[in-house]
Amino acid sequence: MNERSPGQTRPVLTYARHMVGSSAAVSATKVSAPRPPGRYLARQRLSDHIESSVAAGRGFVLVSAPAGSGKSTAVNGWLDAFERRAGWLQSDDGDDDPIRFWGGITAALQSSVPDIGEAVAASMADGTDPLVTAVSNTIAAQPTDTVLVIDDYHLITNPDVHHGVEMLIARRPPNLVVVMATRLDPPFRLGRLRVRDQITELRADQLRFDNDEAAWLLDAPAAGLDTDDVDRLTERTEGWAAGLVLASLSMRGGGYAGFVDDFHGADQLVADYLSDEFLDAIDAEERTRLLDVSVLDRLSGPVIDTVCEVDDGTAWLAALAARNLLVIALDRTGTWFRFHHLLQDLLRSELKRRDPDRARQLHAAAGRWHAEHGDLSTAVEHLLDASHDIEAADLIAQNATELLNVGRSYTITRYIERLGDLVNHHGELATVHGWVSFVVGRFNEAERALEVARSLDVDGTDAGLILSLGAMVHLARGDVASGLAAVEEQAPITQPTHPMVLGGVRVWGGRFDEARPFLAQANEMAASRPDHFVAAVTPVFEAIIELESGQAATARQLA
Repeated sequence: MNERSPGQTRPVLTYARHMVGSSAAVSATKVSAPRPPGRYLARQRLSDHIESSVAAGRGFVLVSAPAGSGKSTAVNGWLDAFERRAGWLQSDDGDDDPIRFWGGITAALQSSVPDIGEAVAASMADGTDPLVTAVSNTIAAQPTDTVLVIDDYHLITNPDVHHGVEMLIARRPPNLVVVMATRLDPPFRLGRLRVRDQITELRADQLRFDNDEAAWLLDAPAAGLDTDDVDRLTERTEGWAAGLVLASLSMRGGGYAGFVDDFHGADQLVADYLSDEFLDAIDAEERTRLLDVSVLDRLSGPVIDTVCEVDDGTAWLAALAARNLLVIALDRTGTWFRFHHLLQDLLRSELKRRDPDRARQLHAAAGRWHAEHGDLSTAVEHLLDASHDIEAADLIAQNATELLNVGRSYTITRYIERLGDLVNHHGELATVHGWVSFVVGRFNEAERALEVARSLDVDGTDAGLILSLGAMVHLARGDVASGLAAVEEQAPITQPTHPMVLGGVRVWGGRFDEARPFLAQANEMAASRPDHFVAAVTPVFEAIIELESGQAATARQLA
């Protein structure tokens, strides 16, 4: 909530959301449907259920069930069975940031809805309602049906994202089908959708494998299982896909006496089984490699080579994926994979139990690899998991402009909150905190961060940014005189924000001729960095000069 009294001036600085619709900023694996395993059962009964319901006009498909139930595979099976093309977004924790989430939606839909990027970019700054309207209208204008799949939606916790998605479902055009796969029901008004007959639901009971499906998945004849064995395994696992896969993997390795009688499908028992039997059944070197790579959400040969200090990551990963149904391909080229969530959770837990220091070392190595390869968000998450807070703070501060260029103020704020008291001891991060607080209207918080930044900037590294922030806070408070006094102070101009403020404050003070050279310098620096925030705001100040000078046409062009 803006900390501003009714008599105070609304700050001219407006958050520039540029290139939000660009798919270039989104990892390809986030917008690719998982590749089905080599041994794949097409479950036609599930596909028929989804298709008949969608054909009846129920355009929201909710697939809600626990981990390992086969949610993604069921959705993939429907898409394949009825040859439907889909935009697929693989959600992760970072998608709690609304800008990143809608950027991911845009990238997922780009190939089937070519105008979606432009529509999202044009409406993002106007708020959720215009954004969702733009998405709906753009899809409605397409001549063909569009399917949007949002996988792992349970990782989303931001109410703003929930509000937007629920609004999209409510305003869904007839040619859009929204499919959501999640472990938890979303906080939507599902009762209203049910009453209006607008929702298709697949839940754990429907996803459970029946005896015939289980027999196929277990490869019963090859495993030496008779009908009674299959029936008992299906009963013990309650038809849970992951439990059956684990049983199949175990028997493939030779099994053990009394396997069918001893295997159970309850989550904790399966977890114990994985730890005690599955990991112990493989050699020590393989087990160590599995534990090490479990810190990675997405696996590829090069990142494994770096994190594990090996040179065979690509070959090892390909061999692992070929024989293990709990390793899931994320693209069609066999480059990127991930562990089944259940297996990854167990491997990470085991790694942390056995060697917590090793886990932190691996996270640190993964963070540096992702930083070198331009994946800033993943890099920061790994560094935070490694407890390398200062290194993470350095990375955030160094890349703040890049994050702001694509509208990631929420992400920066979340990182700062996770770093806790460090923001009071890290000068560059305090400066970033002050600016981000300012642009979202938290002026009291911006002032507190400003004082911290001033006290820590003993060598003057951020003097220009600190001076600029102080001047803009004065303007936001309606104190133009103090703002003008602040910009009279001298500091080296190293960032485009600085000349933008030096010119902008003078505009507010009516000193137009003094302002022009500073604004020209800001434009030049913003174009070379690039800095979309400065590039968007500086012409506003220039437009005010032209308007006040009687040049309405020029002002309109700048605006």
